[in-house]
Amino acid sequence: MGESRGECILEMRDITVEFPGVLALNKARFDARRGEVHVLLGENGAGKSTIMKVLAGVNTKYTGSVTLKGEDIVCASIDEQRARGVSIIFQEMNLLKNLTVAENIFMGRQPRTKSGNVDWRTMNRTARDLLDSINADISEKTLVSKLSVGQMQLVEIAKALSFESDIIIMDEPTSALTEKEVDSLFEIISTLKKQKKAIVYISHRLEEIMKIGDRVTIFRDGEYINTLNVKEITIDEMVTQMVGREMTDYYPKVEVNPGDVLLEAKNIVQGRILKNVSFQARAGQITGFYGLMGAGRTELMRAVFGADPFDSGEVLIKGKKQNIKSCEEAKKCGIALLTEDRKNQGLILEFDLNTNISLANLDTTMGKFGIDAKKETENNQKLTESIRVKTPSLRQ
Repeated sequence: MGESRGECILEMRDITVEFPGVLALNKARFDARRGEVHVLLGENGAGKSTIMKVLAGVNTKYTGSVTLKGEDIVCASIDEQRARGVSIIFQEMNLLKNLTVAENIFMGRQPRTKSGNVDWRTMNRTARDLLDSINADISEKTLVSKLSVGQMQLVEIAKALSFESDIIIMDEPTSALTEKEVDSLFEIISTLKKQKKAIVYISHRLEEIMKIGDRVTIFRDGEYINTLNVKEITIDEMVTQMVGREMTDYYPKVEVNPGDVLLEAKNIVQGRILKNVSFQARAGQITGFYGLMGAGRTELMRAVFGADPFDSGEVLIKGKKQNIKSCEEAKKCGIALLTEDRKNQGLILEFDLNTNISLANLDTTMGKFGIDAKKETENNQKLTESIRVKTPSLRQ
């Protein structure tokens, strides 16, 4: 249609999505223009990912209207939306690590020779062209398992471009990237803008929004709140509209005199990653660890928790040396670990919330003849309410 830069390519109106017991979206709206980054902003559970999954054809049970390139459409499947030029890059990337970059880009639609075999030369050459278009210094023949998280992100972008997408949705794209990888991603987004792609960018990082965004749409509790030019709004104003009240102190300092040392690690050594690392964690105090990906933060915590062995060093609880060789032993010492990789290490996705919560401490749910279902539900209900987990039910 030859839309010029800035022309509206998408309009979503009165989009409503209801899950069992939860109104996820209530007559929400959103639009996108060519050659711009439109940021979708809101707290967890605000409905950002839900409305984009409608657009991408993932959530097909919705009401409302969607107009794409001047045509009224029904978002009925991912394949149909991709054919229409809409691609989504999920926060948790969907790549097969045992296959090459080129194989992942053309998964399920590999070019074929006249005899019906995979045309490897054409597939690799086309993948190379796509990677070059976003200045990705990655070999199309490399196994995805050999790539960093940032490089995997580039493969996902190349895959989106392979569908000749006009609209590219990026859901929390920088959540696991280093600062250098974030800068590279922003350069690629600038290139995509010049190619008159419409970028929908979901992020919690407000400083990023000011740097990369053109417009911002704010959702709260499943409802549309406002759309503004990024240059016309401050971070404080964005936060106020996100939470529905003025925020005067984001992280109020709580004055507490640190207590005794509860946990101490001494001279932890693990291969080439951890080299004589020591720290103390005191009662009533938050001990923070900062560093780039690969610096050893996660490895240190997994070692202390007994998830991975270490070569030498000591772990002390309340001044007493502990020989922690497993996660079970760490738990008995009063240590808990929230894993970095929730999907593969923290949760069993085939199980419901009730079971996942209980797995960490089955002793609290046991009756005379095994798990006491009533006791389990009561305990977990209190826990989910205490940290405001949004879910239709514990059986979700």
